[in-house]
Amino acid sequence: MKKLNLNLPDKKIDVFAGEGAADLLALPRIKKLINDNVFIVADKNALKLFGDLINGLASEFPRSYVFPFNATEKNKTFAGIEKIYSTMLKKNFGRDTTVVAIGGGVTGDAAGFVAATFSRGVKLVQIPTTLLAAVDSSIGGKTGINFADTKNIIGSFYQPESILIDSRFIKTLDKRELVSGLGEVIKYAFLTNEKFFNFISKNIDKFFSCDKKALNKIILDSVKIKISVVEQDEMETGLRQILNLGHTFAHAYEIEKNYTLRHGEAVIAGIVSAILLSEKMGLSATGLKEKYFRLLAAIPQLAINLKGINASSCYKVMLHDKKNRDGKVKFVLPIDFGEYAIGVEAGRKDIVNSIKETSELFSR
Repeated sequence: MKKLNLNLPDKKIDVFAGEGAADLLALPRIKKLINDNVFIVADKNALKLFGDLINGLASEFPRSYVFPFNATEKNKTFAGIEKIYSTMLKKNFGRDTTVVAIGGGVTGDAAGFVAATFSRGVKLVQIPTTLLAAVDSSIGGKTGINFADTKNIIGSFYQPESILIDSRFIKTLDKRELVSGLGEVIKYAFLTNEKFFNFISKNIDKFFSCDKKALNKIILDSVKIKISVVEQDEMETGLRQILNLGHTFAHAYEIEKNYTLRHGEAVIAGIVSAILLSEKMGLSATGLKEKYFRLLAAIPQLAINLKGINASSCYKVMLHDKKNRDGKVKFVLPIDFGEYAIGVEAGRKDIVNSIKETSELFSR
């Protein structure tokens, strides 16, 4: 078990990572931070696999309720969270409540938004059950829901009391879910250094076999990177924007494919698009694209399908991206490992062509 600290100006958050981390929810150290009334929003899939664990945690509190959440992007909407609000009111939960999110990124985003808004804000604990949520979405306080074909456009920054990353959940993931999480891990490698990228490349087989040493290093290194960025820029006014590498394209691909793509899969494709756009603008270092493509070729069962996407429709989606400023699409573009350009504006032709080329690469 490893303990990391996320130190923010107004809050210090303990991040525990390792086998059994979820059990810490019931320990006195965490209980001191939260309320005795616990409302658990649990991904239905997590409940199927870990129902005894989750219900056991709930039983440790004087008053608790486990809400089974259908964790899909289409359910991460006002209609989806209205059911959570209604249940909380029906079960007489109030301001003395702690919301516990147990699930992947969709569950964490939705439950986090509920915690931020119910009774003007109640306490929150994040327990991620997917690799993507463990290394990315559970850390940093972003909460949100989708609205009007725009992903995460309604939301807030709302920090949890604690984050418990339990590897027992990660080891049950199927290959596709591991690929999805790897998308965010690869993003960190581009943003930091080639050493981390090479480690991922050399240990790709160990990663997919959930080798304990390789998996723990990838998770911990990614979490440390995310913590470092968030500590420097909690509200995404500057440096934290780098974490959007590939995401402007990725969100458009998710919407265009009607959310049949998982977020991390879309990020993998989005990074390809960002590299292609960076090349068109004369920013990308020689050989960067080839190194990335070699890694992608080594990923077993990589089955991202962008066949049939409409580049013009994707561009229109991008025009509504929440990261835009002054009505213009803004990009984070890779230059080399550890080098990037923030807030880059590009012409429509280059953007659309980058989408078309990416679509051709991921069509089958």
